Order: sequence, then C-alpha cells, then structure tokens
Amino acid sequence: VMLFAGLTSAMIVSMRDNMANQSWVVFSMPALFAFTTGAIVASSGTLFWAYYAAKRNRFQQLNAALWSTLVLGLLFLTGQYLGFVELYDMGVYFVDNSHKIGAGKKVFNASGSFFMVMTGMHAVHIMAASIALVVQCVKALLYKINSTKLLGLQLTSIFWHSLGVIWLYLYIFLSVVYS
Repeated sequence: VMLFAGLTSAMIVSMRDNMANQSWVVFSMPALFAFTTGAIVASSGTLFWAYYAAKRNRFQQLNAALWSTLVLGLLFLTGQYLGFVELYDMGVYFVDNSHKIGAGKKVFNASGSFFMVMTGMHAVHIMAASIALVVQCVKALLYKINSTKLLGLQLTSIFWHSLGVIWLYLYIFLSVVYS
C-alpha cells in the first residue's frame, strides 16, 4: 500500500511540474483495463466462495472456486499485458516518450513511466499472489484445506483482496489523471 501511495504522491508532484512546462503527455488508458478490472473484482467473489466452501468442507466447490480465481487472475495479467502492448503502439513507453511532444523538442516525459511503474508493480504483485493461489489449489486437491485448516487460504485471501482494492484505487486514480 505504501509503495502505491508514494508513487501516487510522486506522480502528482511530477505531473504538476511537467504540466507547467507543457511536457506531460496525456494519453488514453487502454479500454482493456476496464475488462481486467471486472476480472479482478470477479476473482474476489470467487475467492470468497472458496473460503466459505472450505469452512463447510465442500471440497468440489472449494476446488472450482480456487481454480476460477486463478483463471480470473491470469485473465487479469493477460489483459494487462495486452494493455501495455496497446500503450506501446500508441507511443507510450516506460522510459522516454518525448517524441510525442512535437517538433524536435527533446524533453524527458515521466507520464508513461509513472503509468507503467504503477500498473507494472501491481501486476508483479498479482503474479506473486497467483503463485500463492496455485499453492492453495494444490492443497485443495490434496484435501489439505478444510474447516479446521484455513490459515493458508485466509492469508492468500488477504493478499488477493488487498491487491483487488489497490487495483480499484489505481484504476480510478489513473482514469482521472489520463482522461
């Protein structure tokens, strides 16, 4: 959470400074990110389903819900990657997209960099949480998650849901900044 709070603060300051000299490049956020937002919200629902199934020892439901959560997480990551490709095709780069400013004017622009770092760091955290989900999926297949053994699932859920909330914040914040 603190990483994203710090990046948000730095972005606001940088944006203000760069807008003053007209070097902040504004671009449209990929429409695909709306789909990925839906996937991450749905994945929280399926993970809640998994937890309640585990509490009631409903092992088939637990497996279906955990695997559904993992698939939705992978759809999120795939959508993010395709969104980055779309940004690249629009001329938004991680390092320097100053050529978009015009007429041979060479000015470093942090607009794309902030966007890529914030969404990229979130994607890295989703990858880590997906690994935790794979562990939970395997444990569920081996019947090692049940109403009395929930700690791993609970910790994975906290991590996953936190990332969902962070993504909703990033999506709203970046939608406002880049609209």
